[in-house]
Amino acid sequence: MIGLHAMLLDDARRTRAFSRALQEVVRPGDVVADLGAGTGILSLLALRAGAARVYAVEKSPVASLARALARENGVADRLTVIRGRAKDVRLPERVDVVVTEMLGMFVFDEGLLELASDARRRFLRKDGRIIPSHVRVMAAPAAAPPGRRWSYGVRLEAARAFSIHTPTVYKRPRLRGAAKVLAEAEVGRASLPLEVAGRWRVPSAEGMAVWFDADLSPSVRLNSLKGTHWAPMFIPARAARKGTFDFRLTFRSEFGMTWRFDDDPPQDTALADVRRWKRSL
Repeated sequence: MIGLHAMLLDDARRTRAFSRALQEVVRPGDVVADLGAGTGILSLLALRAGAARVYAVEKSPVASLARALARENGVADRLTVIRGRAKDVRLPERVDVVVTEMLGMFVFDEGLLELASDARRRFLRKDGRIIPSHVRVMAAPAAAPPGRRWSYGVRLEAARAFSIHTPTVYKRPRLRGAAKVLAEAEVGRASLPLEVAGRWRVPSAEGMAVWFDADLSPSVRLNSLKGTHWAPMFIPARAARKGTFDFRLTFRSEFGMTWRFDDDPPQDTALADVRRWKRSL
């Protein structure tokens, strides 16, 4: 657990971007809620930006580290760490700013939209602000990750049938076409399911790379294509695509996605279910 949070602290591009956004959005005397606070680094940065009080909500045991860091920085009287899930806790007052870093490799797979919508309804004042404010779903055709070729001298067709329903992290994607914005969601007002689509013309591609581009504040943007601990996700096609093709992706829930290339049968992360997978063989 602590290794994950050390990795987040190691991500200077991510942390400095949120710091700049907090400096821009937080006004002197504001009350801030930091949801999914982890070590509380964003809470500390919110106080440095001028917040009067911060409520740091964290469900995991790392909340105890956030409390220790509050004491270490001499702000334990202004930084209240609340152990629990954001959707289950209650805050003692409404806040001026909600900040959350619950952006996922697959854009919405850490529950950002549901978390922010609930926070807007229960925590945020009428004229309050959310960081990030907008998130765009970005995509481009891509070659398959080298590992997906699976050339070991044995037959692996059953595993291939399973793998076409399994997106994977693609740290340095080899893009085969132009990046496009498939959708833009206003954080706190958008919800799932969300369907996005685009059309490309390419010499050859074996799937799609998908990543996020987020507005943390009016002048600060954060993109997960490269340079952060985040990375794009590779969504495999059933077969390589050539020429013009349409791609449609539906974010059904935090962990459920369905996608389709042209009029091919849809592919679905739910097909990892053994019974449905066996019928595809």
